[in-house]
Parts: sequence; C-alpha cells; structure tokens
Amino acid sequence: MNDRGWTLENRTSVRFARSTIFDGVPGLRHGFSLRSETSGSPFDLRRAVDEEPQARERCRRLLSAVGLDGQRPALLHQVHGSLCVASDLRTADGRPPRADAVLALEGAGIVPAVRTADCLPLLIVDGLGRWAAAVHAGWRGLAVGVLAGAIAELKSRGVAAASLVAAIGPSIGPCCYEVGAEVLESVAQASRVPVSQVEVDRRRLDLRKAARIQLVALGIDSAAISTAPWCTCCRTDLFYSYRRDGSGTGSHLSCVGWTGSEPSA
Repeated sequence: MNDRGWTLENRTSVRFARSTIFDGVPGLRHGFSLRSETSGSPFDLRRAVDEEPQARERCRRLLSAVGLDGQRPALLHQVHGSLCVASDLRTADGRPPRADAVLALEGAGIVPAVRTADCLPLLIVDGLGRWAAAVHAGWRGLAVGVLAGAIAELKSRGVAAASLVAAIGPSIGPCCYEVGAEVLESVAQASRVPVSQVEVDRRRLDLRKAARIQLVALGIDSAAISTAPWCTCCRTDLFYSYRRDGSGTGSHLSCVGWTGSEPSA
C-alpha cells in the first residue's frame, strides 16, 4: 500500500510503515511499527514490558524486518523534555537516559529509536549518510524545544541543517486532538507563529504542522520533510492510541539506522 510517499509493508510477518523520503540516502533503513503482526497478534513495544522476553523479541524482529538485523536499539526513558543524547549513553545505575531524542553515527551498530502512542515520532537523517536521530515529540516536547535540541546536537557534529531529511511518523491528527487554549498558545509561541497556524478548529492542535513549521525554521528544506498521512486515534486497525484507549494501551517503536553497520558489544 502506498499513501502519498508512505508505504505499509509486511516482512517476515512484521508490519511497519516507512517513508520514501529516505530512499535517496544510501544504506539507510527505517520503520514505524504497527499495532499488530500479520497474524493479528499484538506487537506492543512499551517501555513497561522491556523485561519481558516477548517484548525484546518483538524489538529484535522489527529491526530485522526493516533491514537492521543484529544491531542494538538506543532506547530512552522519555520524559517530554528537550534533551538529545548521543547513542544510548547509560545513567550511573545502567538505566536508559531521561531524554526524548537520540542520535548515532553510521557504522556504530546502534539504532536510534523512540516509542509513541499518539505523540510524534520523528526520524531525522543527514542526507550525506553519517548521522541519524530519532525524536519523541508531544505538545510539551514541541513547546520546550526538543526539535531544536536535536538539530543543535547534529550541528555540533558538523551536520548542516540544509543537508537534513526528516520523516514525521504516524501520530494523532488534528481531527482528534482537542486541547486547551494554554496548550495551543505554548506550541504556537515555541513555533513563533500565531495560534491560528497550529489550530484547526474547536481548539484542535495540529502537531504535525507545528513540527514542520519548527523544522523549517531550524533550517531544514520543506521539500525534505515528509509527514505520515494516518491519524493514530482514527485508525484503530493500524495503531495504538493513548487518547482513544487510555493509559493501558500499547506503544509503537520507530527506528532508523544503516544496513551493514557492526553491532556494538
């Protein structure tokens, strides 16, 4: 299935979405997981189930299906903040860092990845094929500058914003995301636009549009940004949704990396 530059794929019974925006980047592989396998079995990748053998196996199968077999996901303890970390640096107690964006260098054998269940998963890649980042961004993340934090980390490593390519993955759409006036104002202020540019009607926030506005303001060419067409809240057949199903819902994993990279020890 193809939907305006996005495809739904099935490999070895694992279903995932991908964007054709990255097709011109040599060796790059990526995917946004769906809520179930082809058999209909749940494909939940929540942080809360990390220690379950089934969840670890699902993560391994997703990476293998998208072409990143044998590599290690750089997972985070996501907190709706602005911090971006390199690779998967661990805290003193060995836990994942409290951050909402992670980047890795080609050849490191580490795959930047984030979890979502309505929030935006963004994959941002150096078009020259050296660095890749995964970003988790809800309205709070957009308001506190998580995208600016990720772009700044990439720039600090010599990556020009003009060479970046970005895919904004499946998320809750403005059709289903009614919020308070203070939320709209916070996102609009952070995006440096009037509220009317991020509001649809009846205080419905367009997270995707706000993210695109911020990415362009940070120097990424608008033509180098692709946005998934699906609303996670509407599409019960494809996606988990916190807004629709509550806190007990599952999560998706979005990942990006290079095929042929050596796994980390």
